Amino acid sequence: MMRLIQLMAPVPALVVGALVMRHEGIGTAQWGLNLVVGGVALLVCALWKPRREEPSRNPLPLAALGLVLLAATFLHAGFMGVHRWVQLGPLALYAGAISLPMVINAAGELLTESSRRAMSFVLLITTTAGILAAQPDAAQASGLAAAFVLLILAFPGLMRDRAVVLGSVLVIGLVAVSWFRPDPLAPVPHVEGILLMARTAGMPWFVAAILSLGLLPLPFFIGSAGPNAPTARALGVYIAGCVLVALIRNYPFPLLGFGVAPIIGYFVALRTVLGQFRGGRVGVCARGGVYLIAPCRLTPRCCCRGSCLGSGLARSARRPHL
Repeated sequence: MMRLIQLMAPVPALVVGALVMRHEGIGTAQWGLNLVVGGVALLVCALWKPRREEPSRNPLPLAALGLVLLAATFLHAGFMGVHRWVQLGPLALYAGAISLPMVINAAGELLTESSRRAMSFVLLITTTAGILAAQPDAAQASGLAAAFVLLILAFPGLMRDRAVVLGSVLVIGLVAVSWFRPDPLAPVPHVEGILLMARTAGMPWFVAAILSLGLLPLPFFIGSAGPNAPTARALGVYIAGCVLVALIRNYPFPLLGFGVAPIIGYFVALRTVLGQFRGGRVGVCARGGVYLIAPCRLTPRCCCRGSCLGSGLARSARRPHL
C-alpha cells in the first residue's frame, strides 16, 4: 500500500496540469507530451522491484553525470544571458531539473558509505551550487541548499568537520548570488505561469493545482527507512524548495506545468525511494544469530547498529572511520 501511495503521488499534478492547459487552449502537443512522458516514467518505476541486497555502488559516476549535464548548459549562448537549458535538436531540456536529483542522490550515498567522504560531499555540493549561481537558477540552488542542510543534520558528525562548515558558508553565498543576479526572462503562461492559468480557469482548478503540488514531496517522507532514508528526505525537501520558490519567482512548477525535464528528474528521485528495502539489511553475528542492521546516523565512532534476533540480545557494531 505504501508503495502504491508513493507511485500515485505525482499523478494528480500531471493530470490537473494537463486539464488546465487543455481548458485554456494550450495545444495537445504540450500537455499530451507531459502525460506520455509521465506515464512512461511511472510505468518504469512501478515495474522496478527493490532487491533485498543492493550491491555497493560508487556514487561518483552519478555525480559526474549530473555535473556534466549541468555544465553543458554553457555550450550555447543561452537566452538573454541565462543558461539553464541543454539544446537537443528542437528540444530544450531544463538541465537542472534532471541533474539535481542525481547530484543529491550521489551526495547522500557518499555520506551513507563513509563519513570520510565529507570532503567529496562538500566539493560536489559547492561545485553544483557554483554552476547554478553562474546560470543563474535560484529555484534549483535553493532546493540544493535545503537538501544540503538536511543531509548535514542527518549525519551529526559532519557538523564538527571544518570542510563542511566552510562549505556551508560557501553554499549560502552562492545561493544568494543566484537570487540577486538579474533574470530577464518573462514567464511562459503554461510553464512558470501554470498556477495563474489554473486560477483563471476557476477556483476549483486553482485549489486542485495547489493540492497536487503539495503531494509531490510526500513519497520522500513516508515509509522512508534504511540507510537511504536521509537521501530520500533530502530529495523531498529539494522538491519542496523548488515548488516554494516557483510560487514567488518565475520558475517552472514541477509536473504541473509543461516541461519534460522536471518530470524525468522527479521520477529519477522517486526511484531512490522505491529502490529501498524497508526491512534493512540482514546479517549474521559472531555467535550465529541473525541480526538486522537498523537505519542509523553516521558518526565518527558508530557506523551501524544491529539487534541480534537469534539470542535475543541487543548488540552494537562499532568501528572507526571507514
